[in-house]
Order: sequence, then structure tokens, then C-alpha cells
Amino acid sequence: MKKLTERLESWAAEITKLTDEIAQTTLDLSDMRGAMQQATLVRTEEESRGTTAIKEYQDAQILLTHAITTLKEVYNNEAANDNASTEGSAAVTGERNREGLGGGVVAILEIAQEDFADLEKNAQLEETKSGEMYKELSQELEIRTATFEKDLEYKTRTKVKLEAETSRTSADKDSYKKELDAVTEYLDKLKGSCIAKAEPYEERKARREQELASLKEAMDFLNGDGMA
Repeated sequence: MKKLTERLESWAAEITKLTDEIAQTTLDLSDMRGAMQQATLVRTEEESRGTTAIKEYQDAQILLTHAITTLKEVYNNEAANDNASTEGSAAVTGERNREGLGGGVVAILEIAQEDFADLEKNAQLEETKSGEMYKELSQELEIRTATFEKDLEYKTRTKVKLEAETSRTSADKDSYKKELDAVTEYLDKLKGSCIAKAEPYEERKARREQELASLKEAMDFLNGDGMA
């Protein structure tokens, strides 16, 4: 009974500890899954914005390329016509020359085109960096989640096993207690029937006097007094 009681107390403490650890591990798992969902949501929105921005920068470059090509053709044709009609007069030379003016506009558009190209490049780099960071975070959370899930599975299985052992041992303890109570009751009965009760002094004295009297009679008989 003592051994079983100590064992049950030890298991009860272990079950309490496992219950607390299971609750904490479950909470940690929930937090990690929530963090993963939030990171995925942020990444999805970030990727969508990045993809849209990159597409806009690419479209702007295409439009500028078409505009630059068209303007170059227009200015070159107009400049050729002007030069042909005036035969190179001063009125269409220098800053007033249409080809020269067109070149300035084209240069501005080419600068804008380069700016959009830089924006596209930076957006691509940022998108790549964000993707790598999300991948690292995702892998780390997956590993941690798998570890915590295994730990939770082990602790849950251990708790279930201890609870089953506790149930069986409690039943054994109840059975042994009944046997112990029966043995104790039987021993009490044996003590009552086997252990002599102490006699009072007067009874012991009277019994001794009676024994002495009987012995004296026997001695007198042997000495011949009884035969006379």
C-alpha cells in the first residue's frame, strides 16, 4: 500500500507537469502558426505590389521606347524637309533647328527611360530580397513547428500512458486495501482470542491459596494422615 501510494503521488505530479507543458506547447504552436499565416499574408501583399510596380516600370520603358523611336523619326524627317526647303539658311540652324530641338526632347525621354529602368532593377532586387527573407522565415518556422509538434505528441502520449497506469494502479490499491482491511480485522480477532487477560490480584491470591491447600492435603495423605 505504501509503495503504491508513493508511486501514484509521483505519477500525479508528473501528470500535472505534463499537463502544464502540453498547454504551453499548444499555445506556442498556435503562436507560430499565427505568425506564419501573418508572414504569408504580408508576403503575398508585398509580392503583389512588387509585381505590379515592376510591370508598370516595364510598361513605362516600352512606351518611352516607342515614343523615342517615333519622335526621332518625326524630328529627323521634319529637319530634313526644312533643310531641303531653306537650303541650310540660318533660320533653321543652331537652337532653332528642329532636329536639335527634337534631340533635346528625346534626351529627356531617354533619361526618364533610364530612371524607370533603375526603378525596375531596384524593385526586382527588393522583391528577390523579400522572397529570400520569407523563405528563410518559412523554413525556420516549419522546423520549429515540426519540433514542437513532435514534443507535443511525445508528452501527450506519455500523459495518456501515465493516466492509464494510474487507473490500473488505483484499482490495485483499492483491491489491496480491501485485503489489508480484512487481514487487519482478522488479526484483531486473533489478538482478542489469543492474548490472555490479566487476572485481578484477589483472584490470583485465592487461586494460589486453593492450590496450596490442595497440595497440603496431598502431602498429609502421603504422610499417612489420610490412611489412619
